[in-house]
Amino acid sequence: MPDPGGLSICSGGTIRCAVDRDEAFSYLKATNAGRTPDDVLRVLADGMVEAEEYVKDLVARGSRALR
Repeated sequence: MPDPGGLSICSGGTIRCAVDRDEAFSYLKATNAGRTPDDVLRVLADGMVEAEEYVKDLVARGSRALR
């Protein structure tokens, strides 16, 4: 796209997490200006809810490997 936008402009190499799937979906829907189908946004919202626990697990595994 000619102009940056969407979630990628916010990320700066970080991970976007959410607690509530429906709120995450509403946020994504409001910020994508209709460019992304709802089924794709639902999958992304689900991933945002699961991301924090996934990253915590990765950190724990990495910590154990360093011992």
